[in-house]
Amino acid sequence: MRVAIPTQIFALSIASLTLAACGDGDAGTTPVVTGDAINVDTGGGNVGGNDTTTLPDTAKDTGGTDSGDAGTPIDEYPEWFGQECSDNSQCKDDAVTGFCVEDAEGEKTCTVECTENCPEGYGCAGVQLGGADPTFVCVKKTSTNCEPCETDGDCIHEGARCIDIGENDDAPDKRCAMPCDAGQACGEGYQCVSQEPSAGAGLASLCVPTTESCICFGETDGTSRQCSKAQEGVGTCYGTETCDGAKGWIGCSAQDPAAETCNTVDDDCDGKTDEDEDLSLTACEKTNDFGTCAGQNVCDEGAVTCSAVTPAAETCNGIDDDCDGSTDEGLADNDGDETCDDQDVDDDGDGTPDATDNCDFTANPDQADSDKDGIGDACETDCDNDGAQDGVDNCKCVPNVSQADFDEDGLGDACDDDSDGDGIKPPVDCNDFDAAVGGAIELCDGKDNTCNNVVDEGFPDTDGDQLKDCLDTDDDNDGDPDTEDCSPSNGNVGSSEPELCDGIDNNCDGNTDEGFPDFDEDGTCDGIDTDQDDDGFTNDKDNCPTVPNPDQTNSDKDFPGDACDTDKDGDGVLNTIDNCQLVANPEQTNLDGDALGDACDSDDDGDGKPEGSGSDCNDKDAAVYFGAPEVCDDKDNNCNTTVDEGFLDTDLDQKKDCVDDDDDGDGYPDELDCAPQSVLIGPDAPETCDGFDNNCNIEIDEGCPPTSVNIIFPSAVVTGTTASGLKLTLSVGVPGIVGTVAPAGPSGYAVDWGFYYTLP
Repeated sequence: MRVAIPTQIFALSIASLTLAACGDGDAGTTPVVTGDAINVDTGGGNVGGNDTTTLPDTAKDTGGTDSGDAGTPIDEYPEWFGQECSDNSQCKDDAVTGFCVEDAEGEKTCTVECTENCPEGYGCAGVQLGGADPTFVCVKKTSTNCEPCETDGDCIHEGARCIDIGENDDAPDKRCAMPCDAGQACGEGYQCVSQEPSAGAGLASLCVPTTESCICFGETDGTSRQCSKAQEGVGTCYGTETCDGAKGWIGCSAQDPAAETCNTVDDDCDGKTDEDEDLSLTACEKTNDFGTCAGQNVCDEGAVTCSAVTPAAETCNGIDDDCDGSTDEGLADNDGDETCDDQDVDDDGDGTPDATDNCDFTANPDQADSDKDGIGDACETDCDNDGAQDGVDNCKCVPNVSQADFDEDGLGDACDDDSDGDGIKPPVDCNDFDAAVGGAIELCDGKDNTCNNVVDEGFPDTDGDQLKDCLDTDDDNDGDPDTEDCSPSNGNVGSSEPELCDGIDNNCDGNTDEGFPDFDEDGTCDGIDTDQDDDGFTNDKDNCPTVPNPDQTNSDKDFPGDACDTDKDGDGVLNTIDNCQLVANPEQTNLDGDALGDACDSDDDGDGKPEGSGSDCNDKDAAVYFGAPEVCDDKDNNCNTTVDEGFLDTDLDQKKDCVDDDDDGDGYPDELDCAPQSVLIGPDAPETCDGFDNNCNIEIDEGCPPTSVNIIFPSAVVTGTTASGLKLTLSVGVPGIVGTVAPAGPSGYAVDWGFYYTLP
């Protein structure tokens, strides 16, 4: 009988089911791990109660090639196996992905997943990779003496045992002990002893610490070290503890941390005692007939006291004695500054302290004391001590014994800032007793009328002898008196002077500039000729002063003009070798190698198309011009404003495939994309069950359900309900292939593919 049971019609319950997968049992030969290197500590001697090994308790000694057992030969391991690494990415090739593992010495090396056997010198140890079960990898074998353990397998090496060595917190301390021969030295701090690791296991020679404890390994009895006691939210207190042989470290002397109280003790061990912020002290006050003063309770020498002062009658002391908010109120205050006189260091408020004030109770801010008698002018009757009382003195506080008054204005000369009454005061007036001095106008009178330390400025002094011409009898100092000199103000003109090129008859012989050069023979010597080449441009404006250049042509806008310039375009290249004489071309670039440089060539690239609309849109590229054939080179060859038209653009990003490094636009360069023209395939694309390698890992449809699975049903009973509600019970006992119709047997039924089942 054949029964076809459609998918999802009913639920199945299978009493016994064995699944043989498609693979051949080689699972684990391609372990995959991501992230940083894995810490696997298989070293020994990590003792002292602070063991930090990350080797899980699933580590086991594989034996393997150590004892000659059959196992994976070393030459079958990946080439990178055992090599130094920094992370997992260095431990893989096309066939195998491994792990970067750090050993007890801190060295990181590449390794692979293992099942039982590892190469010589390695053990198969389980490491936790974040899942529920450990992953077994090959790790280097080193001593595991004193490593924490639960079973002998945790100690990796063959012959190593997990035994009780001393105590830890009053309980047996289980630690690894390496095997040794009786009497053999086990290393510093260890001894080889024979003992029975467990009941019925027989004697074994093992290395144990001479202190009989792994906790204070390497220390002698009585050795002390720092210890601490802590309470969350309170603090940590430190003390010392002692190594006591097999008992380990005992007797920590640290006190128990406690909340701080006012007792002169550092209760919370923070290095401070009775600190106010930890005591929550309250405010306090003191009251009597004079008033009430507020304060704060404080901890002083282990006792809580109030810091408030005792109220008292107000006195002149700068203190609010009665605590009413006012200080020294109702007491004598000369300057009214609300500071009583006995406390005021400046009773008159003039800025000078009483101790040095020459008028204590009379404001005298400048401390003037004209007669230097120690009494300030503000509180004296004859402040200048000149015999004239201040009330009638024409110079009060300025000594003026004669009471002289030059301009008779009632103000004595000693204190008059304009003694001559000319309206100009010193220091502008440099002579205050001469009304003609100090004005704004200088006169030629031999005086410094404007007080600028210069006499008769502004008046001519032809010969520079500091005697102005108005007072000088020989203005040009040429030896000829002004009355006899044909040019009294010109020192270069006189009966004994030499002729100069200056347009003047210097020697008074009736001729001008005789004997001096005249380039254009216009009768004016060159030294004073404003147009030496007579081309119509004055020398200061002529770009070729000694070469006629009437049009003033100057191609490079420099000096000189073209008529006398050896580099007309100013590009640093002489005209005789310049490939563009009138256009600057300093680099002498010549793209097409013809006689004209690029700066003055209308067809730089020599493609026969001069630059311009309708001819050549890029005169620097011979492959580009109007009418050129379009090629796939990321250029607009035919100048139609379109690049590489007619060529394939898979991802439509306006960049043709021939110049696009990511044809399908999936974010992966073509060189790394196993299907560069399919956006659905790439290194990080999700794998789907479609017969393609979607994620480019050289595997197809990994993780998809198998299309054919051998399932053996040894006397299984299948129960369920059809879509119509019919309850079925099937006794299945005939092996078959799911998805394939098999003949019905005498003791059961063949089952077509399509029913749901759950592995135990």
